[in-house]
Amino acid sequence: MVAFDTTLSKVWFGVNGTWSGSGTQNPATGQGGISVPLDKYYPHVAADKNDVLTVNFGATAFAHTPPAGFSPF
Repeated sequence: MVAFDTTLSKVWFGVNGTWSGSGTQNPATGQGGISVPLDKYYPHVAADKNDVLTVNFGATAFAHTPPAGFSPF
């Protein structure tokens, strides 16, 4: 999971409905997150030649609801 806030210039990462950071991360409240300079942020996905990735940009239903105040797109 990834949540990106352009107002706060922060990004959060998580797995299976839980945000990384031992419960101290909450995109809905702006708590935690990693500060990123907006003019140098380029989203991408990297994989090794044997990796299999599934990326959902909203064409199908998400497994987890986006945080309050965040758009799924």
